[in-house]
Amino acid sequence: MSTADGQAVPALDLAVRAEREKLARVIEMPVDQLGWLDGVSAANIQRLRQRISQTLYDARRDRFQRLEWITRFLPDRYVARLAVEALGPLLSARVVGEMDPLRARNIARHVPAAFVADVAPHIDPAKVQTLIPQLPVELVRDAALILVERGDFVTMGRFADGLSSQALRAVITAIDDDAALLRTGYLLDRRDQLSRIVHNIDNDRIARLMVCAAEQQLLPEALFIIEHVDGELKARLADLVGRQSEAVLDALVAVARRERLWGPVLRAIAHMQARQQRKIVNLPSVRDEALLGELVNTAYDEGLLQLALPLTRLMRPDYRRAVAHAALRQGADVALAALEAAHAGDAWPTLLDLAQHTDPAERDLLASLPVLRRREVIAALVQDLRSESDTAVAMDVLARMDEHGRAAVARALAADDGFLLDLLIDRVGDDAGRLDALVRLMAPLPEADRSRMAAVLARRSDAERAALDGAARAAGVPALTADARG
Repeated sequence: MSTADGQAVPALDLAVRAEREKLARVIEMPVDQLGWLDGVSAANIQRLRQRISQTLYDARRDRFQRLEWITRFLPDRYVARLAVEALGPLLSARVVGEMDPLRARNIARHVPAAFVADVAPHIDPAKVQTLIPQLPVELVRDAALILVERGDFVTMGRFADGLSSQALRAVITAIDDDAALLRTGYLLDRRDQLSRIVHNIDNDRIARLMVCAAEQQLLPEALFIIEHVDGELKARLADLVGRQSEAVLDALVAVARRERLWGPVLRAIAHMQARQQRKIVNLPSVRDEALLGELVNTAYDEGLLQLALPLTRLMRPDYRRAVAHAALRQGADVALAALEAAHAGDAWPTLLDLAQHTDPAERDLLASLPVLRRREVIAALVQDLRSESDTAVAMDVLARMDEHGRAAVARALAADDGFLLDLLIDRVGDDAGRLDALVRLMAPLPEADRSRMAAVLARRSDAERAALDGAARAAGVPALTADARG
């Protein structure tokens, strides 16, 4: 989405989109003319809508209260007829809003469902949750079907907020239009009611809803529902999304890219089973490096890198290579955040797996990041080296650091009686490349710390010390074991 001059339009939070649509109804203004609300949160738009609505309904309330008082002297059947034939939907809604809910129910039994549907958009939203549960289930169901036919989903969302469990089941069963259910769920105010609605929909229908979301460009509505139901339901809905065909999932990816919905998509994927996650992250449509760059940027902007990193372990090697290149093309800030996320989430093996697919310039970028100088980060990294390839890439990146950076790493390795250095020597083994990286890494160690390094090396075998000395000579750096003979 972009403006006429080609500038990107900032993505709207799904809750903000829903609140704008509901506010547009209240103030009778097209939703595309609400640009003056840019930057305003969903909660603040909701408060504005509720305040405007309450102001409108409070105006001249005393007159409607008097009119309601007069109707108490008339039979319910006569009041119903008066409402339909004389007062009309707007005035009837204002009078009903002042009635006792039980009396409103008795009168509603004498009016057609179409008139209830006419009245529904004009009822005070603050009264909906007390009025609607009192209405006969059949009347509510029929009025809901009429609202669906009219495409009035803002009113449907408000209407559904007050449905009893029995009426809720009746309405869901009666509505065969999957798009209507998605739109209604999207425009609900009560999140607890959204969970109740989903609890009443079986898995086959949920699967239909997801296909509908792909075919009718309703992914925002579907993602909104997944984000706002209870925890157990999130997993159920997200997993059902993952079970869809590759064609449906590719369509959903296309919509997510166009609408910039990667944040909700990543959060939904996080709730899926590993099998469904693997299926989605290896879709052909996901292989595009520009798309992966957008995903990485979204994960960075929305603080989701810790959630996104584990997903890369499920990718095929060529996909992981594309992710690594896409991520590092976003710059040092994103790379730094990824390293911080790996440390916070104990995900160094995942990050090292990605780093295996980087080129020398990208490893130089990683080596320049200050996070790699922190002792606790170095300790976690070294202790998480679980394979030869992990060790090789970690050593290569660390050895690329400037002298001050390598000195910081060397001090961390030599600290605590050289526990980490001992561990690293075990990981390095007799591989010439890794030995070269190790001696370059330890060469800048300050003189004051060399005695600790020497104590560690003294515990190693003669063959290991000889290999280190040979690597130091080949690299043109001082021998590490000079003080280790004893």
